[in-house]
Amino acid sequence: MDSDSSEDVVGETPAAGEGESSDERNEPVSQSKESEEDRINRIVDERVGRIVSSMSQNSGELPQGNQRAKRAKKSKKAKPVEMEETLNDESMSEEENASGYVSKTKSKRRRFYGYSSNKPYEPEVFMAWVNYIDSRYKTLRKNYGSMYDVVEDLTRDEANKWLLNNTTTNEGTSWEEIRKEFICRYIPADYGPFLAKKWETLLQGHDEVARYNAYTMSVISEIRSYEVLTKGIKPPVLNGPLDDEIIKKHYLKGLNIQYLNLIPEGIVTTLPLKRIFEITEGLVEYWNAITCRQKELGLLKVLANNVKWTNNERRHKHQMKLEAPSAKKRTYESSKPQKQYEAKYSKDPMRDVRVPRPETVPKPARNSCFQCGELGHFANVCPKKEERPH
Repeated sequence: MDSDSSEDVVGETPAAGEGESSDERNEPVSQSKESEEDRINRIVDERVGRIVSSMSQNSGELPQGNQRAKRAKKSKKAKPVEMEETLNDESMSEEENASGYVSKTKSKRRRFYGYSSNKPYEPEVFMAWVNYIDSRYKTLRKNYGSMYDVVEDLTRDEANKWLLNNTTTNEGTSWEEIRKEFICRYIPADYGPFLAKKWETLLQGHDEVARYNAYTMSVISEIRSYEVLTKGIKPPVLNGPLDDEIIKKHYLKGLNIQYLNLIPEGIVTTLPLKRIFEITEGLVEYWNAITCRQKELGLLKVLANNVKWTNNERRHKHQMKLEAPSAKKRTYESSKPQKQYEAKYSKDPMRDVRVPRPETVPKPARNSCFQCGELGHFANVCPKKEERPH
């Protein structure tokens, strides 16, 4: 009864291979809990999907999303492994493992690559993306089937559009050719000289030793990653190979002089690079102890000088008091007492001695004549007065 009603709604009789599945045909009515209308809609949707799939197979023209789904179904690709956000031992290059020193800073890496208007272009992100594919080449090739599908799935925005519109790459293109095309496009020509300038200007400056060590390893990692990726495609960054001896000499050249003087001679050729980094980081505590001790000694020296100067000043004041002349005592013979001079103003001791003026003419007695000095008459009636001529 149900099958007849469904056939009347659709309007056609299904063939043996195009009708309902065997489970649907053999399903008893008693076990069906869905309504008749839902069952009809489900059957119609299944038949429409089969018709669309058969038409797409015959035409051979599919949208981009369906083409990707077809290739994924054909190659039986599995879901790709998500990309790690932090640097681990597997994604670390051989040069970083050989150096034996891993920077404490974590570099984030994206699973997809491609820059847009709101995200600027960064060569470091591109090199990390290429290193990710290189380190997982076999796994990605097995999961996707072809490296073209890998690159198509792991790119977005501008990079994905350029890959699809590029005529030199297709599904049969190898990873080496695609890699070369991407390197020539997304690593600029001035990036190598930029890394060379960073290497030449490698100095500690005002940074701490640990930060200087981390920055040195980041520059070395960028240079080595660039030279590995662009080998045979672009010129190298430096004129010669970047071996450990050159790195150690250049690193010690940029170290501050106070730490460089504490490193014994001949250490460059005997110890590895990792050990030199550990020694320089350990010298910080030693230098801080020396600086603290010097500050303490300087403070003690200043205190000793202050005590010595204070004692000398006291001794000098006491000596001045002993050598100063004694102050004169006041005399009450006259109405005006003599002025007393302090010892600090008496430079010449003779200035304090007062000599009385000599008396040449005796003072006249009271009621005496002013002409002759005798008593008994005044000057106007003095007999000894000489008359002046008129």
